[in-house]
Amino acid sequence: AGQGVVAGINAVRRIRGHAGMRDVPIILLAASAGEAYVDEAFSAGADDYVVKPFDRRILLARIESAIRAAQARAQAVKSKALAERRDQLLADFEEASRVQRTQSVGLPRCFREGTIMGAALPCGHLGGDLITVVDGPDATTIVVLIDVSGHDAGAALVASSVLVELHNLARARPIAAAITELNRLMTASRSEHYACVGALQISGNVLGDHCGREAA
Repeated sequence: AGQGVVAGINAVRRIRGHAGMRDVPIILLAASAGEAYVDEAFSAGADDYVVKPFDRRILLARIESAIRAAQARAQAVKSKALAERRDQLLADFEEASRVQRTQSVGLPRCFREGTIMGAALPCGHLGGDLITVVDGPDATTIVVLIDVSGHDAGAALVASSVLVELHNLARARPIAAAITELNRLMTASRSEHYACVGALQISGNVLGDHCGREAA
């Protein structure tokens, strides 16, 4: 009897050693009720231990109980994963909201030749729309309008990346060339979003603009 129990316990260990079998309910049927065997069986990963001879009705009840326990564990794992996913989404939305707040329009912007006026109204949800003013090369001022498709954290982050990229590109080239290069970069990114970008560059009394629908 002892050898049979040991063989059963070893079988439990082998089953639990397979990744796909770790959550399968296991009931060990044994001829020995020795406390040491019972403890070792549960340590090996058995969900229940039934001593022979046994009543068929009791065994069926144990099986149903083991199945319900396994389902409850699976549901607990799923609930934990959903909770972690929810927390991650909330963190993403908070980050996107923070990005939007940091990109709040810096208007009116006053300079020697005049004043730039504009307004952005909150829409009540996350999105990729913004209007802002950045300093361009050679003491120029660039007004940027960005409208990204969709209303989610991804759209807000796309708007942020488009603004940063455009600002960097405009430091070394005319605004029209910067928009063209931005379009090339954003098209290559294969994002599910696209962005409509408009830019107005002011230098002294000279006004230049370039608008376009840029894939992002």
